[in-house]
Amino acid sequence: MLQGKVILDLTWVLGGPFAGQLLAQLGAEVIKVEPVGGDYARSVPPVTETQDSPFFLSVNRGKRSVALDLKHPLGRQAFQDLVREADAVIYGFASDVPARLGLDHATLAAINPRIVVGQLIGLDDRGPYAGAPAFDLMLQAMSGLMSITGEAGGKPVRVGYQVADLAGGLYLALGVAAGLAQAQASGAGEAVQVSLFDAQMAMLTWQAQGYLQGGHVPRAAGARHGMIAPSDIYRTSDGRWIALAPTGEAFWRALCGAIGLPELAADPR
Repeated sequence: MLQGKVILDLTWVLGGPFAGQLLAQLGAEVIKVEPVGGDYARSVPPVTETQDSPFFLSVNRGKRSVALDLKHPLGRQAFQDLVREADAVIYGFASDVPARLGLDHATLAAINPRIVVGQLIGLDDRGPYAGAPAFDLMLQAMSGLMSITGEAGGKPVRVGYQVADLAGGLYLALGVAAGLAQAQASGAGEAVQVSLFDAQMAMLTWQAQGYLQGGHVPRAAGARHGMIAPSDIYRTSDGRWIALAPTGEAFWRALCGAIGLPELAADPR
């Protein structure tokens, strides 16, 4: 899909690099631009015998890499030379940093008018949260996700992986891909900005829509589903756990037959 496209990836941590990895998997040539000392994620433990960090490798597969000091005139010149040949630049700096480093869309578009610039921010680029740090746990809490995760009546629980970071990366990759398609058609690039918080709010889908339309506040219900029954995790007689979610009448009847209780399918309960 993106064969022949060159993308400069200045992101770090998880969400931004995940976006770059997705774009590489779509066929783009992604060049990771790291500081001279290297992306700090390379040293996040455990570091293997080959000096690779699983944390770093998990979101940086399929990329090439170059180390540049963007605060040094020669480093900025080298980066601008790359921009002239690139199709997109992605980064995850705070909202005031790009203009200060000459990475904002207006500056890069003066070098390459067809460049697409994708920026991943935490919460907002203005107002009281413009400069607030955005960590995955904080985003899960602020978005309301943790209020619907965990057991009923229990304390709020985070999703077991970095869903807020990675969802933002998904939206950034999608936005940049759309920007590249638009640039190819028009010859002019554009700026794409994705908020990690906005992305997490968008992932609430029908739970949020139910509140907006009917005022229903969703609550944590463990593994149960708000609209499907049965749908839960059940303990078996040999002590193992099994997940069951026979969505629809046909699957319910099949389940009843599979467990040797076909008469349950006609039980009015």
